[in-house]
Amino acid sequence: MAVAAPPASLGDRIDLWLAAEPEGLADPYGLFEEIRAAGRVVLHNGMAFVTGYDDVKALIRAHPGLSRQAASRGGRALAFRSALDDAHRRTFDEVSAIQELFISRTDRDVHARLRAIAHRAFTPRKIAALEEALQGFVDELIAREQGKDEADLMNLAYGLPLWAICHLLGASPADREPIHEWSLSIGANHGAFDANRLTAAHAAHGMFDAYVQDVIERHRLEPGSAGELVAALLDAEQGDRLTEAELSAMFVVLLFAGHETTTNLLGGGLRELLLRRDAWDALVADPSLLPNAIEEVLRYVTPVQFLFRYAIGEIEIGEDAIPAGATVFPLLPAANRDPDVFRDPCVLDIRRPEAGNHLALGFGPYFCLGASLARLEATVAFRTLLDRYPRMRLVDAEATHTGSAMLRRLVDLRVVLEP
Repeated sequence: MAVAAPPASLGDRIDLWLAAEPEGLADPYGLFEEIRAAGRVVLHNGMAFVTGYDDVKALIRAHPGLSRQAASRGGRALAFRSALDDAHRRTFDEVSAIQELFISRTDRDVHARLRAIAHRAFTPRKIAALEEALQGFVDELIAREQGKDEADLMNLAYGLPLWAICHLLGASPADREPIHEWSLSIGANHGAFDANRLTAAHAAHGMFDAYVQDVIERHRLEPGSAGELVAALLDAEQGDRLTEAELSAMFVVLLFAGHETTTNLLGGGLRELLLRRDAWDALVADPSLLPNAIEEVLRYVTPVQFLFRYAIGEIEIGEDAIPAGATVFPLLPAANRDPDVFRDPCVLDIRRPEAGNHLALGFGPYFCLGASLARLEATVAFRTLLDRYPRMRLVDAEATHTGSAMLRRLVDLRVVLEP
């Protein structure tokens, strides 16, 4: 059955959100509820938006009718490319060639091969062994904010995940800031389809690639000069399992994805908990609630807003059909607020028994590779703040967001650090 287009006003709001306009990023959750009300599948300008929990869950696992190469091959991507001038079209093709090798963009057998290699550095034992180092990072980052009339906890939210992934990869402290800036440029281009963002991402990829090649060469000349993950990737290459291009792409995506998404979890999660004094005070009184609270924050905030795909052929969802070539948006925050699955879904409840059923970290064979690291980082950061600053409070309940529709993040998170 054909799917009706949304009302013009809803389509306009979708476009504002995808363009990462301030009014579009301010409250996407309200937009997602409008999309849910408009239908099980909502088509708009060659895109298909899906909100239901069961439907999203089916789409984000290895669905045979979908590919994860939507950013370069989906209908929206091809329409964007066709509208570019020759120079920008070459830029698009070069960025696409790099990103099609990302583990987060590969499909099925290729993904399984790359994941098996990267997983060597993300075993539960290796992640658990990072806790002491993470605590040291948190202590240092908090120390930088102490004594200020208003501390900005986005410095912690940015800093901790960046330090963690750089530690895993053996990147030096001096490398952290450039890596952060390159990551912001690449992240801002995800799902945006904007010529200026594309150009900035292209430049960032060039600098990232030069940096990665330097790290790899130094490690080859001085084994052990880089981190354990780099060694694992290089060993895989020596076993003829990774091409040079795959090796570089793996390094880049781990540096980028390894901290951008957790930044959104930490910043957004802290803000939502501080907005609800009863939740914060309950965690202060009973720290054993923290593991479930982190799952609830993942559900409620959903750091990555969608995992887009493109339809290889026509796909049926119930009585609705997604046409071949459509760019498919399984909306993770909408799935995580599906009233058929979560009781009072728009309420943050740190005691929610079904909190762990969220899809914030994906599902199935494409489940987030760094999920255990993200959870550990959140545990160490939240635990430390709850213990040291039980009366910590927000300076302003209002928030400003930036980034992209996929990776929406806070500009700042100003608090008063009260013991």
